[in-house]
Amino acid sequence: MNFYITNVNGIGGTAQRAQEMVARIAQTNFGFTPLGIYRYTWPDEPGQSLGARIDGIIASLQAGKQDIIFLQMPTWITPEWDMEFINHIRPYGIHLVIFIQDILSVTDNAWDILSREINIYNQAEVIIAHSQQMIDFLKEHGLTVKKTISLDLMDHVTPFEFSHPAQFHHSISYAGSYDPNKSNFIRNWNYPDVRFRIYSKPQDWFDQQNLEFVSWKDEAELLYDLRNNGGFGMNWTDNENWEKYSAINDSFKLSTYIAAGIPVIAQSSLTQHQMIQDKGLGIVADTLDEAVDKVAHTTEEQYNQMAQNVEHFAPLVRHGFFTKRALVNAMFELFN
Repeated sequence: MNFYITNVNGIGGTAQRAQEMVARIAQTNFGFTPLGIYRYTWPDEPGQSLGARIDGIIASLQAGKQDIIFLQMPTWITPEWDMEFINHIRPYGIHLVIFIQDILSVTDNAWDILSREINIYNQAEVIIAHSQQMIDFLKEHGLTVKKTISLDLMDHVTPFEFSHPAQFHHSISYAGSYDPNKSNFIRNWNYPDVRFRIYSKPQDWFDQQNLEFVSWKDEAELLYDLRNNGGFGMNWTDNENWEKYSAINDSFKLSTYIAAGIPVIAQSSLTQHQMIQDKGLGIVADTLDEAVDKVAHTTEEQYNQMAQNVEHFAPLVRHGFFTKRALVNAMFELFN
């Protein structure tokens, strides 16, 4: 019996980093063999070419060995390609676990492909999804797989340890670029008591409204910069569709702030809002005004307690334990 996990290349950004991280955890800790899939566009690809491409990806499979494949979804190609991939691995007698990282029909507001995505998910013996809310959403729309596992929180694996505590400031950092479709609230930021730091190039409309644009940094630099500047890390959107999606999906930004050891700010609709409240990891608010007001009135004592709570919780995220737990639980679901 051999263990495999897919890893999509050619998409870039957080989506690729998330898949690479899960594949690396599986390979390093459990001896999984990665199956690289390159995201490409060829709508009219001939069947012979497609078959040869997939055969190359799965060349290491051995029939009759009860091999296990963890298929990270989406592949960012097409649902038809995904189904062809599954049809190619079926004759080997493999066990299939699908690890859902994103639901493209929801993120892209392309509801016409949701039924095709769920049809693919239904080919698995076990489903790993970001949250129980995501699992419930999928079941409401036709998911029939009985064995399901909730990840609960994305990891942000890093070898770095911090020797100094997060510093108390009435400031907010946003570990992402300005996107008018997701974070247009930044353009109207005008809170004199709370400084807003964003890792993005300055915009034409920037007029010193208590905003600080910070050049984008690589992963290690970003974590150190967040920690050194202290304050809070914000996970927020003013886009209704993205807010609804954040109610079922995990956020890599949230995990980044936790890995950096700084308290977080999140909308009350966020999947992990209850976890944040129960563990005292930061501030949960219904509106932006409420969130900023809570930051402005946070005392140093209150902040230090939140920072200690985050630092106590952070090793789970820094060492990949949420992913490790999900992978192990999937094995128990398969064979227990």
